[in-house]
Amino acid sequence: MKHIAIILALIIGTPSIADAQFSKADRAIQCSAIYLIATALTTGNKQASNAFMGLQRTFDGVYSINEGQRLKRTITNGMVSKKKSQMQMKLAKMYDSNPQSVYALEMQCNAWREKLSRHLITRIGKSSNRM
Repeated sequence: MKHIAIILALIIGTPSIADAQFSKADRAIQCSAIYLIATALTTGNKQASNAFMGLQRTFDGVYSINEGQRLKRTITNGMVSKKKSQMQMKLAKMYDSNPQSVYALEMQCNAWREKLSRHLITRIGKSSNRM
């Protein structure tokens, strides 16, 4: 699993002009926070809730690896949770002032997720051929 997270961290595309001021770690925690909010909105739908929690874990891993490399230290789950909670509050304020900006961010996260998924499927396919 650690290898998959490292691969995810390395393949993430170049930031767009809109989010050029953010690092990969910052963008990953933004996406994780968006999917945390989405998870909270899926009460009663366990399948959707599990899917959003999986997306959170993916972006948490990307955050942990990139932030760990930047700080040259291990990033704990507690550190991720704290940062994600802070980002969740920022997103709420952002939504209050400009909902469209949060929608645009979610669309960027979804595009990033699709790119990560395609790459993982390719990597998993190649590694299963080695068996």
